[in-house]
Amino acid sequence: MKIMTTLAVSSAFMLLLAGTGNATVALTSLSNPPDKIAYARVVDDKGITVGAAQKVELGTNGKPSKVEFALLGTEQIVALVSSKFRYDEPRNVLTAELDKSQILQLSVTQRG
Repeated sequence: MKIMTTLAVSSAFMLLLAGTGNATVALTSLSNPPDKIAYARVVDDKGITVGAAQKVELGTNGKPSKVEFALLGTEQIVALVSSKFRYDEPRNVLTAELDKSQILQLSVTQRG
């Protein structure tokens, strides 16, 4: 009886863990991404919010090729190739493969 209870608890725990898995996918793997991605929150590789998407360009294959985003607290726009991002659609979050200091060193343009 004790073994069956332990197995049942272990199985339930494993199902719980499976349900909380990471929902992010490589941005380049999305064909025709949802419209809401154009205003996704942008975070660095540590999960720190660094900006907000302004524009997501699609290649001829319908997959994202470039992301332009506004840096938080500035009027600056940064453009980065889509291969540097992962996308979490349920949370509408783009995660860059760079940390905040690397993102701040990217070439920027002023808005307007």
